[in-house]
Amino acid sequence: MKNIKIILLFFLYSIQLLYCQEIKQIEVTYVKGLKRITDKSDKVPSILKDIEYILKADKEKAIFEFNKNNILKVDENNKRYITQGGSYGIFYTNIPLKEKIQQLEEENKLFRVKHDKYNWTLTKEKRMISGYNSYKAFAIEKHYDLFRDTIIQREFVVWYTPEIPFQFGPAGFDGLPGLVLTAKRDGYYYIAKDIKLYKNKQFEIQKPQKGILITSKQYDSIGVENSRKKYGDKFIENVRKSSRKKRN
Repeated sequence: MKNIKIILLFFLYSIQLLYCQEIKQIEVTYVKGLKRITDKSDKVPSILKDIEYILKADKEKAIFEFNKNNILKVDENNKRYITQGGSYGIFYTNIPLKEKIQQLEEENKLFRVKHDKYNWTLTKEKRMISGYNSYKAFAIEKHYDLFRDTIIQREFVVWYTPEIPFQFGPAGFDGLPGLVLTAKRDGYYYIAKDIKLYKNKQFEIQKPQKGILITSKQYDSIGVENSRKKYGDKFIENVRKSSRKKRN
């Protein structure tokens, strides 16, 4: 009886795998959650009402952005959360061309910021998410914060499913052997709410063309310079002093 169950489960898994291999495009809606960075418990994050993002992808490229159709629904106090947690602007990824670009606006100027890919560590930790076998992966990013004049280390944690063989996820979390169903960046969470699988082409994925093409380091420099113009040199120095005190 046990052997029959194993064979049946393997058969059902094979059918699902074959079905997913036939999928040409996907459309995923993510909601955003929020939890204190210091909270290491399994407590579910608070979901920010009506803040949703859409990921559209085929096997080679993807685009991710805030669902603008919801902008009028978002509470005024919650609108500030739309761009926080690394979700500002439009994210475009093209795997064959090794392109990872974030289109965003800074002081009324449009930029296309080039990003490096994440160096993921895959684990064997497994759980069921939305009916899919999912696995945990994490990436450690060391980033020089020009504004605070210090190196910041961050850990990003995602759960992905190889059962949907699309190497994409929310807010640039891509490059994994399957679709990212949940992702954590600092205290912010992206959670797949709805997944649509298409056997036929449903949409075009357009690469952002407008904006000055720069590196992430150049973008950081522009941000510091804009703050300097707006608030003065003393403001920048005070921020850096405060940062040094916290480190010491």
